[in-house]
Amino acid sequence: MGASPTTTRTKDRWVTFGSLVAMVLGAILGEWIHRNGGSANGFALAGEMLLVRPLLLLVVPLILLSVIGGAASLGATGRLGLLGGATLAFFISTMAIAAALGALLVSWVAPGAGIDPAAAAALKAAPAALPAAATSGEVGSLQDAWRSILYQVVPKNVFGEMVAARPLGLITFSILIGLGLSAIGDAGRTALEVIEGLNQALMRAIGWVLWVLPIGVLALVTSTVARAGFEALSGSLGSYMLVVIGGLLIHALVVLPLMMGLLGGGNPYAFLWKVRRALVTAFSTSSSSATLPVTMEACESAGCSRRATRFVCPLGSTLNMDGTALYEAVAVVFLCQLFGIALGGAELAVVVVTATLAAVGAAGIPSAGLVTMVLVVQAVNASLGNDPARSLPIEAIGIIIGVDRILDMVRTMVNVQGDMIGARLLTRLAPD
Repeated sequence: MGASPTTTRTKDRWVTFGSLVAMVLGAILGEWIHRNGGSANGFALAGEMLLVRPLLLLVVPLILLSVIGGAASLGATGRLGLLGGATLAFFISTMAIAAALGALLVSWVAPGAGIDPAAAAALKAAPAALPAAATSGEVGSLQDAWRSILYQVVPKNVFGEMVAARPLGLITFSILIGLGLSAIGDAGRTALEVIEGLNQALMRAIGWVLWVLPIGVLALVTSTVARAGFEALSGSLGSYMLVVIGGLLIHALVVLPLMMGLLGGGNPYAFLWKVRRALVTAFSTSSSSATLPVTMEACESAGCSRRATRFVCPLGSTLNMDGTALYEAVAVVFLCQLFGIALGGAELAVVVVTATLAAVGAAGIPSAGLVTMVLVVQAVNASLGNDPARSLPIEAIGIIIGVDRILDMVRTMVNVQGDMIGARLLTRLAPD
């Protein structure tokens, strides 16, 4: 039996309004802790144990079961290739638009140009330490990042991919099993019924996790604000943050809804309201993978077909990173402005293309956005002839690390929104 309508409405109200209140209270409490020099480690632990880890616990089985079921149903209708091609085209186009928007916005506002020389010198003198992967040689070139993705798409051991929680190889394996079950006809029917039953059980478990969502949001927002405080919004870094957040909001509230409306996806703002719990979860966890269980549950509840949801959302949580592409474009241009490096149209084009490709490459590299930004910096330096006098040092990325967590929350929300709008649009190619 499913949940009663009364119980469902009660949960929706609690998740929606409870999470909004929790975000406000978390920001206030985090600022108070920051001003008083306190520690928010307890809040971080509570948020991880109540929300992040339970959701991550469900991700691997959810991908396995949902993609097998989705591939089996699509294989039976012969639409898997069409859906796959349309999905990748949507992902690449929206990421390219996001990166171009970010590059244009930061060039127009120029938050890193014309700032006080003393402030610029202070920022350059003491950048924060970079993630280990950015300085250990693991990043390599853009070609290395894409090679890493190809190796993950066709892994040697699917169980190793499950243990490492790398979804690309798991998706490939699940598609093959789903197509195989579809091809053997009646012999695979029992297995598919078991998979469908397990899928429904996972969705019920996700519903239970959602009951604690506001509490997890309170804990995670508190710990995040307590680290940086609202003082991070002042000065040149504050201007940079406002450009990133402004660009993300334009992409989320104008560009993606416009695409959804023009491509026949219905009222985009009504859809965003229906999937609000996934957006809140993405904001608080800063993880597309951790949000995936809620993303899929919200999409199906908002009218997306199960076929499209089970294919598009798992793939999108790995490959579709609109927010990350925009963020990387803004960050690199901002740092160039800060270091007095002028970028022309050709260099901005390099930033847009590389930020788009690097955002996809984040799936194969630890530390995601900050680490793949190294690839964008390397590409810009190469376009400038690798002249030491005009090159941006890799260590410059450390300047923006202190405020990255707050921006990560917003860009993850945009990443997840892009996945859900993709599932809604592609429902027309793969209806139930």
